[in-house]
Amino acid sequence: MINSKIIINWRLIPEQKGKAIHTVLSISRDITRTKLAEEALLESKEQFHSLFDSMKELVVLHEMVFDEHGEAVNGVRGKGLYLQALPDGRIPG
Repeated sequence: MINSKIIINWRLIPEQKGKAIHTVLSISRDITRTKLAEEALLESKEQFHSLFDSMKELVVLHEMVFDEHGEAVNGVRGKGLYLQALPDGRIPG
């Protein structure tokens, strides 16, 4: 079934001649796709945070850096970027 929800951004701009309103300019845009994408992003973000909020494990992010010869210059020597979860599950920073 096709989603029948349509979201319109509508704006009225009065144009005056002296003190009287002479005409009204009406501008409308269909912002349905933008709003649906924002809602999907928010839902995804909430699911992501829920996952990490409920984890009891440590979270580690490690980025390998290579020199011009393709040799790893971190990781083996422990020069990575680490994020550690706090005891209550939050990630600092």
